[in-house]
Amino acid sequence: MHRVVFLGKHSPNIVDFRQFSNLGFSSFYRGYVPALLQGPLARFGDTAANSGVLALLDNLEQSKNWPVAVKTVFASGAAASYRILLMPVDTVKTIMQVEGQQGLSILMSKMKKSGPTVLFHGAIGASVGTPLC
Repeated sequence: MHRVVFLGKHSPNIVDFRQFSNLGFSSFYRGYVPALLQGPLARFGDTAANSGVLALLDNLEQSKNWPVAVKTVFASGAAASYRILLMPVDTVKTIMQVEGQQGLSILMSKMKKSGPTVLFHGAIGASVGTPLC
């Protein structure tokens, strides 16, 4: 098996060249529009949710004297909730990267069969990692 490991900031990413040859180089460019939306929305949204909740809790009379750790739990929960709201963008991006242009029709078929909740599959897992980052 031919593999290469790209060392990322937090963990290595292993690319199997057999998968790369099946998908082709163009698979990296599929879904780039949702990816361009998701990146800034996720980063700035997380920060805004976190900072906004901390500011709100600092200014409310009931929560003004809460310990910072308790306020941070609420702020992290807000950031995780925001990530769940962004999950449809991630779903569209991923299916386009894997399936190409026909990915959108596949996604629409899934939505017709199971409803709009398919856009949120994996949301809980993605949001659990938010407070840990």
